[in-house]
Amino acid sequence: MQSVKNNTFDIIIGGGGPAGLYASYQLQKMGFKTLVLEKDRIIGEPILCAEAVSNRTIELFLGSLPENAVRNRFNNLILHYNEKFSQTAIPDMGLILNRAVFDRYIAKLAEREGALIRTGEAITDAEYGDSGVSVSTDICQYKCKVFIA
Repeated sequence: MQSVKNNTFDIIIGGGGPAGLYASYQLQKMGFKTLVLEKDRIIGEPILCAEAVSNRTIELFLGSLPENAVRNRFNNLILHYNEKFSQTAIPDMGLILNRAVFDRYIAKLAEREGALIRTGEAITDAEYGDSGVSVSTDICQYKCKVFIA
């Protein structure tokens, strides 16, 4: 486990899903020292939300993905609800992600920029004060200027 002076960071992010990991990646690139705290032991497991995303979204935010992060591709959306039917073409094509691989890919990008990611550590409290935020977990206590939860 990487050591940081006095467990103090510019920014602490609660949650190691795609949003938290991507925020850490971008903030590290801007020069902020970030810590991601994830309660689960393995990034990307368990999967708690959908795996579909547009190819355009990936291109805008990440540029590309490793091929094993994509389970399937689609270019048409068909909805059946009660007696109603709708079909829509998706010109920029959609992707069904392998979320475990996808989440770990973003985590590696963040770590390459210098982010610290700690898994198996649940946030139990956060106290805001004049000098910043004190974030407690079931393992440790941290300090930061900004807490994203």
